[in-house]
Amino acid sequence: MKKKLLYIMLFGMCLASLSGCGGSSEDETTESTQAKPSVTTEAHQMTEATTEEEEELDKDSEGFVKADDYAVLKEAANIYTEADLSSPIFMIGEEGDIYSRIGYLGDWTKISYDDTSFYIESSLVEVAEKEAPKPATQGDAETEDETKKVNERSLPKKIVIDPANQSVLNVEVEEVAPGSGERKAAASMGGTGVSTGVKEYELNLTYAQLLKTELEARGYKVTMTRETSDIDLGNMARAEMVNTSEASAVIRIQMNESSNPRLAGAMAMCMPSYSEYNGELYAESHTFCTWVLEGLTEKTGCENRGIYETTGMTLINWTEIPCCVVSVGFLSNKEEELNLVSSEYQRKVIEGLADGIDKYFN
Repeated sequence: MKKKLLYIMLFGMCLASLSGCGGSSEDETTESTQAKPSVTTEAHQMTEATTEEEEELDKDSEGFVKADDYAVLKEAANIYTEADLSSPIFMIGEEGDIYSRIGYLGDWTKISYDDTSFYIESSLVEVAEKEAPKPATQGDAETEDETKKVNERSLPKKIVIDPANQSVLNVEVEEVAPGSGERKAAASMGGTGVSTGVKEYELNLTYAQLLKTELEARGYKVTMTRETSDIDLGNMARAEMVNTSEASAVIRIQMNESSNPRLAGAMAMCMPSYSEYNGELYAESHTFCTWVLEGLTEKTGCENRGIYETTGMTLINWTEIPCCVVSVGFLSNKEEELNLVSSEYQRKVIEGLADGIDKYFN
């Protein structure tokens, strides 16, 4: 009996021992299972870190994420000089035009055109990889005409400068545009400074002569419509000189005036795209005006009053090459008039105009 009790006790101890071993194994399994979440958390943290690193994309000095592909216009779109809807419009792109996309930020796409950065609203473009057709500036078959225009304006560098007005008033009327039937005086004397009494026709010629000297020093061949104020040359005759000059563009220099003596700043003028006379010159003329106006305002610090499109100017309507009429400032504003007759300010204006012309041609 005692032996049976001893065997029973020994058997119980073995069972307890085996149960203990099993419990130990279960505890280890539980501990192992409980350890897994910490491993998963570390992996998740590593993934988050990798994502953050990927978000640290290469950006340019303006904060645009750098890109190296193409932007294809989904429709006609304004191409701006800055990423701002109120900035000057460099040109209007047509549906299907392709440009090198070099960056993007928010609602804006940054492109490279003629080695210069411009901006388009991103909603108006589709992104294409490098397998897409070559961009407009590289002259694929679809953009051959545009490339031809760029080449034609680049070589050689020939330009006409037209100093507006003259000392001889010509009240004979001439057609304001080919076949329009509308007529206006052939030539005027222009305005007069409110402080110094300077005559606009004299000031226009001064600026034109200074610009001629500057451009010739930069390698241009320059034709002037007049070298003196004592001349009787109507606007139609000036346009004829422009059209037979074999030049790539014409710039008219004039002053502005207003009944509001506070108005100041520079503006440019060209034909609208819908002009029935020479609307095909609009894109090039608008680009020309944009560069000229930007160069002038950057050098002088005067207000940029934008580009005015008109079919009311005889010279513009009759011209057969890209045209920019630039109003340098207001003779009706006393402060600005004093600037306009200052040799130091004139130097800044000329440098700005020449820089703008350089950008257009080059």
